[in-house]
Amino acid sequence: MARPYDLVFVGNLSIDKKYCVDNSIIAAMGGSAYNSFCISKIFYPNLSTAFFAPVGNETKRAKLNKYNLNQQVGNDVVFEINEINGTCNTTSIAPCINNTQWDCEHLHISLRRDVDENSFLNGSVDYKTLSVDVILASIKKYKPIIESLKNKIDYLFCNMSEYQHIKDIGIKGSFVVTNEEKPVLVQNSTSLSYFATPTLPHSIKSITGAGDSFIAAFISEQIVQKSIADSVAAGIAAGQLCLGSHSNENLEPKQYQMLFELYKNYTLAMPNRIFVVGPSCAGKTTLVNSNPHLFYPYTQFDDLVVLKERVNFDNGEIRPQQQLLFHDHFERLSRATIKHDDSAFKIVDDSLWLVLHEA
Repeated sequence: MARPYDLVFVGNLSIDKKYCVDNSIIAAMGGSAYNSFCISKIFYPNLSTAFFAPVGNETKRAKLNKYNLNQQVGNDVVFEINEINGTCNTTSIAPCINNTQWDCEHLHISLRRDVDENSFLNGSVDYKTLSVDVILASIKKYKPIIESLKNKIDYLFCNMSEYQHIKDIGIKGSFVVTNEEKPVLVQNSTSLSYFATPTLPHSIKSITGAGDSFIAAFISEQIVQKSIADSVAAGIAAGQLCLGSHSNENLEPKQYQMLFELYKNYTLAMPNRIFVVGPSCAGKTTLVNSNPHLFYPYTQFDDLVVLKERVNFDNGEIRPQQQLLFHDHFERLSRATIKHDDSAFKIVDDSLWLVLHEA
């Protein structure tokens, strides 16, 4: 009889021998499916969550392996990861092939060279929504597979480098693109949104598994709340906690909840257009050129006359702004009326308006 779950992660369970960015040398349980599962199980205990990954004599000792739907013992997968120089070598590969029957609301598959995605999508698994993630090392191999699944994929997770290779694929759902400390991009066929990324609140211990952690919290929050903005905030909070730890097995739910609640008020959808307004020598060009990593699209106006040609007028005003310096002091004004000198104009879309005053 099929077993129902809210969420199942498919991918690797591995022994990660890591030379970490904080110069620690450790061995910890990891792998795409296990990293993600730990996040969902620890931070969202009310969800019925499981994972499917190859298991060996050593990896079966993982703290949460009892939730592994694959109980056939084979060879251990061992990854030797050097986070300093960006290399990852494996001493063995265990094929990830489905051998059981189960149902789930959401199925997530990490597309890797050892994962037989067809064995999970050929009817033995009954799922309602589907997401996948890719890695740059195998992007060429998996692009045709993503093409074949484009009408089934609800979320495709990748980083900005990976996105450049697959952004032309018209998937049914949305791309969710992380870009280190830069804004998170969510794009589908009808919209493109950016979400601000809060500053990392602690030092980085290890970078392995941060993407898997983002994915797990994003999907888990989607199942619970259905809010894209909250899901992004959840993903960022989980990813940042992973960066501050050597293993996802040991993360604390209280830390996550505190960070998540904080980020829900910070991780707002950013505008698709940014206007930088100010007189000559106010620093418009310097501002834009100094922060291309923060805001992708922008438009510059050299004077108010040009600006007034692009907006609708209205009567009303907002308190005068002080001089704005760089992103820490940006103020978002959306669907509001602002007053500049003796002329008022109305913002008619979700854009960010930066008004600079000469120092």
